[in-house]
Amino acid sequence: MNKVFEVKDSENKSLIIFYYRGNDSEKIFRIKRYIYNLTNFILNIIAMNYENKQADDISGYSEFLDEELEFIFHQETINVISGSYDFPQFVRAKIYLLRETIRPMISNTLNKKMKRNDPDWVKVSEMAREILKDLGKEQMTPSEFEKKENLSMDWL
Repeated sequence: MNKVFEVKDSENKSLIIFYYRGNDSEKIFRIKRYIYNLTNFILNIIAMNYENKQADDISGYSEFLDEELEFIFHQETINVISGSYDFPQFVRAKIYLLRETIRPMISNTLNKKMKRNDPDWVKVSEMAREILKDLGKEQMTPSEFEKKENLSMDWL
C-alpha cells in the first residue's frame, strides 16, 4: 500500500505529493533530504554567473526553473525542511525574495526578452550565492552537484 507525503500551501492546495512504501520515519527523512538537495541544486543553478561565457545555457535552466519554482522556494516547502535542516528566518526571507524576483525573469528569458548577461540575472546570481554562503554551502556547478548528491527518486 502506498503512503503519501504532501506539501500544501496556505490555501490547502497541493504543491507536491510524494508516494512511498515502507517505514515512515526513514522515507519521510529521505523525502525531506531530497527537497533539501533540490533546493540547494536550484540555488547553485541560479548562483552561476551568467556573464561567464562558459556558463551553461540560461534558456535550458529557465525551463527547468519554471517547472520547479511553484514548489521549491515556496514558504510551505521551506517550512517542511526547516525542522531537519537549519534555515534561519533571515535566510528564508532571502529565499522568498529570490523567488519573487526571479519569477518574471524566467518568463522573460523563455520569451527571449532576456539574455544570460542581463544585469538582473547577474543580480539574482549574487543573491543565490549569498544564500548558499548563509547556509554554509559551497557553490558548485549543477553537474558537480549532481555528481555529489543523489537527486534521483528511485528510492521511493
